[in-house]
Amino acid sequence: TLESEVGRGTVVDVYLPRSDAPDAATRPNLPPLVRGAGETILLVEDDADVRRVMRERLKALGYRVETAADPSAARAVLDAGVPVDLVLTDIVMPGGITGLDFARTLRAEDPERRIVVTSGFAEDLAGGPATGEIEFPFLRKPHSLAELATTVAAALRAAPTEPRNGRPGI
Repeated sequence: TLESEVGRGTVVDVYLPRSDAPDAATRPNLPPLVRGAGETILLVEDDADVRRVMRERLKALGYRVETAADPSAARAVLDAGVPVDLVLTDIVMPGGITGLDFARTLRAEDPERRIVVTSGFAEDLAGGPATGEIEFPFLRKPHSLAELATTVAAALRAAPTEPRNGRPGI
């Protein structure tokens, strides 16, 4: 039912039929999540709330997580000698350097560095390369836990020199 009254607002009531099926029978059979084995992820994300949620999700998947709010803080973590198995960086970053520029700098320094880039804004790439042309695995926001798990696991397990879109590896 739909009720609307000027100056008061709108109320929508939705009535769904009751199911007598057991709860588990109503859920699709989803494959188990791909879990980490204690690898260290450096998460570079400027939004504190997103950083907190992604950190918790990665930890729940079995990864150790170091966090940084921008590329310069991420650089400090790397320069401190913290062993990092994968860098997961947002594309839009404060301070003049994008996450994609940061990823490319890291790759130039270490061609075997494993990197995943992420973004929630299609316009982040406007005027630049399409997501299919980025030389790193790309994780679109928002993403499910399963998408995060699969993307990170694939990047960690891929051969560093494996080509992606005709460009050097993961």
